[in-house]
Amino acid sequence: MAGTLVIKYYETRSVRRVIFNWTSNASGTCTGQTKLVSGIVSKISFIPASGVNQPSDDYKVKILDDDGIDIIQGYGFTGMSNEYPDAIVPQMNGLISGSASLFVVDGKLNFEVVEAGNAKQGIVTVYLR
Repeated sequence: MAGTLVIKYYETRSVRRVIFNWTSNASGTCTGQTKLVSGIVSKISFIPASGVNQPSDDYKVKILDDDGIDIIQGYGFTGMSNEYPDAIVPQMNGLISGSASLFVVDGKLNFEVVEAGNAKQGIVTVYLR
């Protein structure tokens, strides 16, 4: 078993959210896949649980699009804080007219948490426009 993952979708406003509410298994992992989602990723937030459910420090998160590209662009594999919420605004590496282009998704997202510890929890939210 790959942990417990509850995915919620909020799609009724101009900013939509995909919320990954995760609990790791005995090996410290949790994986799952969304339904089809489409939009420009405007922010991704990471909120670790507190107390006995707090993940191990430097746990890792990856969210891959249908092409196998990490929409967090490796940020989640630099090691996440188990104490403090965090957020990023992902941008593609290339430059267009001197400005970084935004990250677009159109398909299913594959979610993965590793090295979190046994039965640890957190919430990752992807904001789409």
